[in-house]
Amino acid sequence: MKNFRRILIANRGEIAARIARTIRKMGLEPILVYSDADFETLGIREASESYRLGPGPAGESYLNSKKILDLALQVGAEAIHPGYGFLSENSEFAREVQAAGLVWIGPSPEAMDQISSKSRAKELADKSGVPTLPGFRGEQKISRFVEEAEKLGYPLLLKATAGGGGRGIRKVENRAELEAQFSQAATEAQNAFGDPELILEKYISKSRHIEIQIFGDSFGDVVHLGERDCSVQRRHQKLIEESPSPAVNSQLREEMTAAAVRLGKACGYSNAGTVEFLLTPDGKYYFLEVNARLQVEHPVTELVTGLDLVEWQIRIASGEKLPLNQSEIQFQGHSIQARLYAEDSYQGYRPQTGRIEGFHFPSTILVDHFLTDGTEITPFYDSMLAKIISVGHSREQARQALIAGLEHSLIAGLTTNQSFLLQILKSDFFKSGQAFTQTLDNQKFSQPLATERAHALKFATLAKYLKTKNPDRGWSNNLLHSSLVAWRENSQLVLMKVEENEDGIRIDGTKLSGESDLSDVEVLFRSQGVDVLLNGTVYSFVDALNSLSSAVKVQDPDAVSAPMAGTLTKVMTTVSASVKKGDVLAIVEAMKMQLELRAPRDGKIETLNAVPGTQVKNKQILMRLSPMKD
Repeated sequence: MKNFRRILIANRGEIAARIARTIRKMGLEPILVYSDADFETLGIREASESYRLGPGPAGESYLNSKKILDLALQVGAEAIHPGYGFLSENSEFAREVQAAGLVWIGPSPEAMDQISSKSRAKELADKSGVPTLPGFRGEQKISRFVEEAEKLGYPLLLKATAGGGGRGIRKVENRAELEAQFSQAATEAQNAFGDPELILEKYISKSRHIEIQIFGDSFGDVVHLGERDCSVQRRHQKLIEESPSPAVNSQLREEMTAAAVRLGKACGYSNAGTVEFLLTPDGKYYFLEVNARLQVEHPVTELVTGLDLVEWQIRIASGEKLPLNQSEIQFQGHSIQARLYAEDSYQGYRPQTGRIEGFHFPSTILVDHFLTDGTEITPFYDSMLAKIISVGHSREQARQALIAGLEHSLIAGLTTNQSFLLQILKSDFFKSGQAFTQTLDNQKFSQPLATERAHALKFATLAKYLKTKNPDRGWSNNLLHSSLVAWRENSQLVLMKVEENEDGIRIDGTKLSGESDLSDVEVLFRSQGVDVLLNGTVYSFVDALNSLSSAVKVQDPDAVSAPMAGTLTKVMTTVSASVKKGDVLAIVEAMKMQLELRAPRDGKIETLNAVPGTQVKNKQILMRLSPMKD
């Protein structure tokens, strides 16, 4: 058994802060590495020491295995915890860590080799008697894939064998779509995972995503910690997770957990892992993959078992046996987790970048996050800001607690999916436990009504008026006067008239009672305006007096610009090429999402300043069409 004193966390974001807390709780020292983009994050404050890795792009920081290992040796760390993502499932890095005399807090490289590829993992599952989906794994030629697809029948999923986090998955409905997607999917897989290999799987409608948390030790024992339901997804990425699953009864749970443990033992699995299954409406389950690491959704398992999974990881990596055997693991209550993203859920889930100008989470709910006032959300990483997690004696109690927690959470400075999450949690399909992996694709969600935004504007006006007049005490009726408060809505100037007399305050003629009206909302002032949290939705208003220089410019009809900062991964046109309105001209990748740049009109490419592989800025003009002739 090895005794640790200093553990280096080779990760970022909320998981780095989360791991650091457990390391400190165990009386050890957490050492954090960070990129330039993550200097103002909570993890640095949680760590005993922190060291710069490099610039923001992951390839120059969190994926720089040599720099991470060299730093670990220089600072005297005895072990490395990889978190999830980045290098967490890289067996070669795990070997390098062990060869350097350090401990890898994760499964053995040998076990990872067996399950790192979806293709090899399915072969192992077949040998272990674990059901797998009908599909094709083999020769990487489009002609062979077309041949096998005809045998399987459409629709099908085209998947990267080394994929993860919802990336590298494409649904194809027919031969034409398969032929059109094949080379693009292989290129995306190579760029994202360093492996272009693809597989085909039968697409199952109304399926659920069920995963089993397993733990193994170096003595050959493997146990499960129950299941999680991760069926609420967008873009094949999980959005809401819960444990236990409302769709799994005791008999099915026994079968699925036994299959997961059997697979873990077959590959000599140690440490934390997750065996993922697809569950059909008729109760059949099929193996998908094994994630050889801690999962983003691990807190719901911790809350229903009362166990610290990170502590289990560290103890097992040190050479200890599993802390509990299967019969000693108890399950109580229900837990639900929602992922709070910087994204516009009503505009294709488009990621958002910007500076966090303030935030507030209620003390009544568990929140894992990495935010500080001033944290910059960049395009280099996943757009998740926080995980908000509830627990209750029943599923309904946990659902209500999560709704209440979200309704009283506020992040100022950029758009989030907060109101979208609340719409899901309050929906009939979620309340009844009838969410499938395709549900969000088939539901229509709309932004909060304009009338509610107008109501929020009155609160913003009241808050600004009170703060301006009496910053320390809120408001009083000692001063009798009227005034105008100016806001900028896009390019429009909005004026709200505030009148005060002995009876109270009126805003545009509507009587308000002052402080009592503000008690039902959260109001957070920022440098350029104010954010109002009303009924779980954050409304942002810009102070017109402080933003006169930021008036919206008229859009250039000839320019094709980057929709946000990111990496230009592909350019599909050339100078002098003729294009039609809507043609895809280039692709920018940011925050694990590919954004298509389309031609704004018919025309010819006059100038082209776009080189694949380079970093581009938000609104940077990459190409321009020839001016239209009169």
